[in-house]
Amino acid sequence: MAVSAEISTAQQYLSADSIAELAQSRDIVRQEAWAMVAYRDMQLANGQEMFVPLAVDAVSTAERVLQAEPTEFYQEYLAGLQLDCLRLVAEWYRKKRPEYFPTSRHFFDAETGDFYSHGLSIRQMTENALRPINDDPEEVARRVNERVENETPHILKKIGGFALEQVGIRTISECTDKAIQDYQEDIKVGNPHRGYSGYVPEIEKVMVRDMRFDTVTGDRLEEQIGLPGSYINHFVIQEALRRRGVSSMANFQAWSCLTNNLWARPQCRWKK
Repeated sequence: MAVSAEISTAQQYLSADSIAELAQSRDIVRQEAWAMVAYRDMQLANGQEMFVPLAVDAVSTAERVLQAEPTEFYQEYLAGLQLDCLRLVAEWYRKKRPEYFPTSRHFFDAETGDFYSHGLSIRQMTENALRPINDDPEEVARRVNERVENETPHILKKIGGFALEQVGIRTISECTDKAIQDYQEDIKVGNPHRGYSGYVPEIEKVMVRDMRFDTVTGDRLEEQIGLPGSYINHFVIQEALRRRGVSSMANFQAWSCLTNNLWARPQCRWKK
């Protein structure tokens, strides 16, 4: 006989959009992000691609390492490159199995107001990612919401009233429809694997990212896990959120959350 049970915890979820001041501030960031995407789209249409920054990835990180070799930042940038490469290898090696990425610290710089990982500004990374992507509006929308997610800790500090040591941000991101459709088409016609922008459509892998705050240093701690989306699918996620008291929209497939007083909001993933 199969028996199932849900263990009750103290963790609670609350939709960010139900908190007027928080929702309003995040919506401003979202509008600015979409405006940046539109501006860069115009730049590309006018042949000004050289002015549109590349999104940060392992290749661009390697370039920074080479440029920094004679400076004091070399070891820090090299550690960042090694982390990027280790994650890429781990994602490939364990792509059909669950995977855990240990906690990584994002250092807060009070002078710039930014969080940094291995010398790179997270704000700059999320801003650089804001660019049009042909035939993949879903990926663009996700990058817009990652920009919003990065600004959420700053917004929380400004509006106050929250015990940040008891609050964290949780983002649940499902495999994109485009990655799944491209993979299925490639299997059908016998095309080779083409990477699918880092997603794992073979098992429709779900990524869960948690962010916690260090109230002593002002830093934040990031932790991630990847799970097979063929079992923990869109409907399982929706039901889990519903049981936590979040009235989710059934057509959304990615969520950003804050934990304990946990805000959950649809990130941008839609179900076709």
